[in-house]
Amino acid sequence: MRSPPQETIQKLINERYSEAGAVFWSGSCFNQAFQFTDPRGLQKITEKILKPYGGFLWEGYYSDAPQDAKIPESITLAKNNDYEIYFEERTNPEITAILSAGLKSYNEEMIGAYNHAPFTLYIKSIDKGIVLAGCYGDITRDNCYVDCIWVHPNSRKKGLGHNLMEKLEVFARQKNCQVITIETAEFQAKSFYEQLGYVVISMTGHNCFLGSNVYLMRKSL
Repeated sequence: MRSPPQETIQKLINERYSEAGAVFWSGSCFNQAFQFTDPRGLQKITEKILKPYGGFLWEGYYSDAPQDAKIPESITLAKNNDYEIYFEERTNPEITAILSAGLKSYNEEMIGAYNHAPFTLYIKSIDKGIVLAGCYGDITRDNCYVDCIWVHPNSRKKGLGHNLMEKLEVFARQKNCQVITIETAEFQAKSFYEQLGYVVISMTGHNCFLGSNVYLMRKSL
C-alpha cells in the first residue's frame, strides 16, 4: 500500500482547499478531517491525490482501487414526507454497522446475549510466504461457523486440507464449541467433508450457484 508524503497532502490542502487546511492530522488525517469538514471538498482533495499516488486515504478508498476510483454515490429510489429509500453499489460500513447492531439487539431480546468472535486460520509456505490454504468464520456461542475454506490449486491432494480441518477442530474445542458448521456446493468439497465426519443438515437449489445444490453441513465435536 502506497501513501503520499504528508507534506504533499498538507501543501495541497493549504494551497487549494483552505476550508480543510485547519483540520489536518498526520497518519489518519482524512478519517478525522472527513468528520469535521465539507465532504465535497475532501473528496476533491482525495481525487487529486489518488491520481499520482493511488492507495487508501479514508473509508471507502482502497489500496487496490484504480487511480480514478470514487466512492459510489447514493441513489434515491423513493421518497415521501417521512423517509427516503437509498441504494448504493458497495458495502456501506456505517449502515451495515447500524443494521447489524439493531438485529443483534433484537435477537438478544429473544434468546439472550451473545457475541460473534471472528477467526482466521491459514497455512503459508516458509520459503515464499504464499498462502497455501485457509479458512475464516466466527464463533457464536457453541457454534463454529466457517464462511470460507480454500486450498491453493497447487497444494491440493497433498494433505493440507486435512491438516487445516484438524487444526480447526482443535481450535473449536479450545473455544468450547459443540459443533462446526460449513456450507459447500455440490461441485466443491461435499465428499471431502463427509469423509471428515460432516453430515448434511439442509440443502437448497436456489442460490448464487445457479443450477447447483448447496449443502449446509455440520460436525459434532
